Amino acid sequence: MTTHTTTDTFTRIAAVLGRHFGIDSAEVEPGTTFEELEFDSLVLVEFALTLQQEFGVDVFDYELQECPTVADVEKLMLTKAEAAV
Repeated sequence: MTTHTTTDTFTRIAAVLGRHFGIDSAEVEPGTTFEELEFDSLVLVEFALTLQQEFGVDVFDYELQECPTVADVEKLMLTKAEAAV
């Protein structure tokens, strides 16, 4: 079993979920899924656009569909941030 170390990226993602989607950011865990958050495909489009604004990198809804958990979104954002440097 692996443990998750909270990163600035994870904290920012949780804050986006709180600010824009009314989710208690303190309740967001690395293993939280979009299904648990009741996100459908339209909400994923909005989430992708919000992440683009927050992180300044291109994010597409189809990429988020391949991220089953918030920790996977974190990995995606870290990868995109590294590629943008």
